[in-house]
Amino acid sequence: MRFKKIWKVWVILVVFGITLLLGNAMYLTKASNSQQITLTVQTYHSTDQTTGTGYYLLQQFKQYEKLHPNVKIIHNYVPFGELVKKLIVQAMSKKMPDIVFADNPDVQYLARSGVFKDITNIVKKWGIWNDFTPGSQLAVTYKGKIWALHHDTNNLALWYNKDYFKQAGITVPPKTWGELLEVCKKLKGKLPKNVYPIGFSATNTEEATWQFEPFLWSNGGNLLALDRKESIEALNLWATLVKNGYAPRDVLNWGQGDLTTYFKNKRLVMIIQGCWELTENNLADFKKHGLVYGINFDITYIPVPQKGRKVVVPAGGECFALPSTSKSPKEEVAVDLLKFLYDSKNMAEFCKNTGRIPTRKSAIDIMIKERPDLKVFAEQAKNALPRPAAGGGEKYTQISAITREAIQKVLSGSLGAQKAFSDAAEKIRKLFTSESEYKQWLKEADEALKKVSK
Repeated sequence: MRFKKIWKVWVILVVFGITLLLGNAMYLTKASNSQQITLTVQTYHSTDQTTGTGYYLLQQFKQYEKLHPNVKIIHNYVPFGELVKKLIVQAMSKKMPDIVFADNPDVQYLARSGVFKDITNIVKKWGIWNDFTPGSQLAVTYKGKIWALHHDTNNLALWYNKDYFKQAGITVPPKTWGELLEVCKKLKGKLPKNVYPIGFSATNTEEATWQFEPFLWSNGGNLLALDRKESIEALNLWATLVKNGYAPRDVLNWGQGDLTTYFKNKRLVMIIQGCWELTENNLADFKKHGLVYGINFDITYIPVPQKGRKVVVPAGGECFALPSTSKSPKEEVAVDLLKFLYDSKNMAEFCKNTGRIPTRKSAIDIMIKERPDLKVFAEQAKNALPRPAAGGGEKYTQISAITREAIQKVLSGSLGAQKAFSDAAEKIRKLFTSESEYKQWLKEADEALKKVSK
């Protein structure tokens, strides 16, 4: 009996030792045979500013390194305008970072170009796919497969100066297009010279299309059918705002940064602006100009055509992915790092510090408790629409250019909305190789809009 007990103890010890050995072996395999592994992550987030997005990303890298002493993470910075081109060159030479990164409108193009690896199975095994917002799922899906994961997002809302509202006897912000026009009319009669009721960006860049899309989509309009009544109505609203002097013609030249400057200097009562402006530094700067969130200014939903309609905003934000060259053992560590970055608490912490919105619904709930000023953006993110999904996929860039050129013609007074958008719609149809291809993309755009409008 004694021998049997000793034998059993010996067996247990051996099994336990083998388990430890195998566990360590698996960990070492993940971290390379030398017990040390270096991961390279490439983004366009600059790390120069100690309160910038890049800084907070590096902080999370350091947290991961602390938990995994055998892993070293190197961040490679590439300017925004150069990133896509660099990724294509890297993919062709098969010399790619271990984790790649892109703006969400570029995901489909990069997937087709062979830059990203299909991570469908990895994501499905992970078990968090259904926690992503519908728009974030659409942003990273191409031909039925998942090619990246949307990490954080941003969108647009209506900012308004409460002090100016009070002076004009306005107690609540506008909720519909009709109310918006009424508020603008009332403000115009009460405002000092050179102060306008509202401002938006209609410059000849993506900013104009991006800012116009909430009005277009909330009215049931479509970038692939600008000649529809709903699309023309949205453009007519913008035209009315400029024609009536509620918004200055300067909107034709203003970028989104200009809107913040004029709002901060109290030259604009309302602006269409994004959550990225609500950083710690910017909030402190607003305060210096007599604008404290919740007291002197507030943020609400962009007005919709009619009561009961849901505002649909475009989804901004970036995505992480695995390169097409990704292989074991580095891939396992890269995936583990992504799991760390996409953890609900970590994602919420990152977004809380950077004025961004999490793409996981569970993370949104965590973050909003500490950042009530981001609540409107967080709610809108749940129904935000990725631009390529509703704008012809890879042809979105061209479609956007045609759209904003038409917008500029109307706001400058050279064409009427119906004529400008009818001409633009014809140009957009010609981008497709056949009528059947056009109709297929139009159908997909309508379905994407329907999905997020539920």
